[in-house]
Amino acid sequence: MTGCPGKKRATNANRVVNGRKYCMWLDKKPNNAIPVEIITWKNNGTPCPPPSKMKHMNRMGDNYTISVRIISSNSIATITNDPADLGAVFYGSLRATFHES
Repeated sequence: MTGCPGKKRATNANRVVNGRKYCMWLDKKPNNAIPVEIITWKNNGTPCPPPSKMKHMNRMGDNYTISVRIISSNSIATITNDPADLGAVFYGSLRATFHES
């Protein structure tokens, strides 16, 4: 992956799949993007398939997280869900969206 522009529109949750590489935009800014590879989705700590959509993905006791490998540093990061359950995920305090190349 050269650079990390990614498509303008964020990728649907069910297309953010294990083993694929994406541009992870922070706070909706393509100039603040990080190339990542999805390692696994987890629900309450157990590996699982991705949810069909981000909004309301944490209803009924679900607690999704995404483990990613940051390609530039080969480090592992955990992307957490939105406590308000509005469909966002976060890398630290920054909203993260995944964009296909």
